[in-house]
This record gives sequence, C-alpha cells and structure tokens, in this order.
Amino acid sequence: MSEQTWPMSPLPWQQTRWREVSNALRENRLSHALLVSGSAGIGKQHFCRALAALLLCHQRTGEAACGHCKSCDLLRAGSHSDMQWVGVEEGSRQIKIDQIRRFIEFASRTAALGEYKVVLLKPAEAMNANAANALLKTLEEPADNTHLLLIGDDVSRLLPTLRSRCQPLPLADPAKAQSLSWLGQVCGEPRLAEELLEAAAGKPLQAREIFLAGQLDAKKSQHKNLDALLSGAVSALDYPRLVADEDLADILGQFCARLEKNIRQRVGMGERNLTKQFQLLDYLLKERRAVVAGANPNRQLCIETGALQLVQLIGGRRQ
Repeated sequence: MSEQTWPMSPLPWQQTRWREVSNALRENRLSHALLVSGSAGIGKQHFCRALAALLLCHQRTGEAACGHCKSCDLLRAGSHSDMQWVGVEEGSRQIKIDQIRRFIEFASRTAALGEYKVVLLKPAEAMNANAANALLKTLEEPADNTHLLLIGDDVSRLLPTLRSRCQPLPLADPAKAQSLSWLGQVCGEPRLAEELLEAAAGKPLQAREIFLAGQLDAKKSQHKNLDALLSGAVSALDYPRLVADEDLADILGQFCARLEKNIRQRVGMGERNLTKQFQLLDYLLKERRAVVAGANPNRQLCIETGALQLVQLIGGRRQ
C-alpha cells in the first residue's frame, strides 16, 4: 500500500481491536510499545498505519483520523517528520543495530508537528540479536510521547524479554463472510470475490493484490499444479519442471498456505498430534523468508525437498 492510499481507519474485521486501542488512547493509557501479530495477509500493516494516522492527527474525529489535516496530508505524501519506518534494508536480510540506533535518536527528539512521534517496525522477527538487545534497552526506559508499533507474522522468534516489554495485540483472521463482503466491494462481483479469496488461501489482502495485479488465472494454474502434486498425478521429483516459470518464494508460499489449510482442517476434526505438520510449516516459512530476503538456494533441491515432505504429510487427502 502506497503513501497515497494511507488508511485512516481499520479494516472491517479489525473493529473490536480498534475500539480497544482507540479507547486506550483517549484515556491516555495506550502502551508506548505494541506488538501487533497475526497471519500474513490479514491487514496488520493496514491496522498500524491507521493507528499511526490516529496518533498523529490534529483533528481526530471519534475513533479515526480526520484525513484532511496537515498531519494526514503529510502521511499521504510520505513526508511526515514525526513518523518513521524501520524495516529490512535493500540487500540485507535483517534489521540491524544501526537502524535501531537511528530510531533511538528519533525517539529522543521533541515532536515537530504535534503531540506524538510514531515508529513502525516490520517485520519484528527480522531484528538480529544486537538490534533486539538495543531495542530492549530503549523499551526499559521509553521515550516520552513516542509510540513503537512492531509488526510480525512470527513474534515467537523475538526475545522473550523484548516481548514482555510490549503490549501484545494479536489480530485474528477475518471470518470468511467478512472477507467476501469486503472483497466484493473491491472487485464488484461476489462470484469473483469467492475465486479471489480461494486463490489467496483465505487471506483478503493477498486476494486484493491478486485482483489488482490481474493474477487470478495464474494463481488458479498454480493451485492446479499443487493439486496434481498432492494427488500423485505429478511426482515430487517432476514438480520443479512443472513450476519452472513460477517464482520460488511464491512456490514456497503455496506450500505454506496449503499446509496451513490442512492443519486447520485437522484441528476442526479434533486431531491434536500435529507436531510434524507444524515442524514442516516452520521449515517452509523459514525457507521462504530467506528467499524473500535475497538468499539464492538450489532451486530444484529446495522445491523437491518441500514437495516430498508435503506429499508425505498431506498427499492424497482432500484439501
């Protein structure tokens, strides 16, 4: 999402959490550090951007930013002096200590335009050990009127001491009906919304990205290929050739999404011994994160390894 479309309010399925946060802000009890967690593709970054707008807005209207004051205009333009991003820099796989030091220096300043300063840090689990320890020291003595919003898909990877100094704010996956209603407004067709949500493994923001990029047919083809693998029509050793034109990170993401779906189905049927499934999911997520961050593994071996393990665990089952 670009600065030009900076959200001023939360997504429909985030309303309960939003009321909690906005009430805490109004009553002057909002934590200086929030750890926003949840599944990928459900709108964690959207939520935090909207919260940043609310914190920085000069003319709040109820529970949302006004959208037209100087602060809101500067957010849209990407030039707000009291707002800072911390993320993985180009060519790196980690958030490093120098970036945290810049945040510390930023936090020590007086707000230039209003009451608060805001820092969005994403993904929180990308901090290396030195960066995490530097941030921990800052959280022990928080700066006045500075709010740190940490966003993560897998916050269990953070230092326990760091997690303990943040207020946890988990965001739940939206109900299917909520996702479809929202997507229907995005694409204008209920049937298309169904297809988009299916292609995105139930993640509404990913579904919107698929729609805007015109990738629905490509995603359907990817699902067809994965169905062929899991049904045994294509072997794990032949699968790399079948998906030769697909991005490696996308392939690993498809493996993760299908495994997550299978885990939800098994939990729904009362199964509890899912250790192997969660171990494989953790492995696939780590492999995908490394690829996204710039790692260059042996493509064929990476796909074969993931495909073989996926078939062993969920092959032949209805998905």
